[in-house]
Amino acid sequence: IPLPLRTAVDIALHDLFGKLTGRTVRSIFGITDTVEALCSYTLGFSTVDELLARVEEAKDFRLFKVKLGDANDKERVTALLNAGKTNFCVDANQAWTSLSQSMDWINWLADRGCLFVEQPMPVDMAKDYEQLYRSSSLPILLDESVQDLRDLEDLRGVCHGINVKLVKCGGLEPAVKLVRQANKAGLKVLLGCMSESSCGALAAAQLSGWADWIDLDGPRLIRNDPFGGARYVQGQLLLNAEAGTGAILQDATLFGD
Repeated sequence: IPLPLRTAVDIALHDLFGKLTGRTVRSIFGITDTVEALCSYTLGFSTVDELLARVEEAKDFRLFKVKLGDANDKERVTALLNAGKTNFCVDANQAWTSLSQSMDWINWLADRGCLFVEQPMPVDMAKDYEQLYRSSSLPILLDESVQDLRDLEDLRGVCHGINVKLVKCGGLEPAVKLVRQANKAGLKVLLGCMSESSCGALAAAQLSGWADWIDLDGPRLIRNDPFGGARYVQGQLLLNAEAGTGAILQDATLFGD
């Protein structure tokens, strides 16, 4: 079964069970309500002017994630800092192709207050990650390198944390297993998402009580969200008290005629 389909069915079943029992999905997993973590806002490849325009559009956010791997990476990071947005992390998306390049970038970013670096090198450079992990002045989080529990076991001692995405691992049930195992292993957890609707983001947000950071800005990055229920207030994705995941279908045409 394709992972996106498996994820959709998994979310739907958990949402249904929550509605039938009058419980939030997080309570089903035994996650108590906590103060909401800051949600990062993603800044992709762009010109400096475009970046500043997007920062202005997202002025209610207090944590920014900068995608790196373009020719003007340093200019964009510098522009973000000059705009007063000093709370930031980066996602290199496997862009740095050597250990020395990765270390040069990490040192440069550390000097500028970066929180962590996500997936600095390609997945197939697994042998170099241990040395990077031992030498890095910033936490290293892995995304593409971690798909399921088997990958997590293989990556012990080579990273400080992992990015858990529902679509990547197949839904809430496998994500819960992955987050729990990461917590037991002492790894940091970033809850992430693709460019997806409030349905996926709110489902993932149910696990935020077990996460260190959340990157669930998908609904703010798309214009065709058929769901509602995701509220971003002062940089936080607020969890509502609705039974299930908290997502509310607003586009009835999804059911057809």
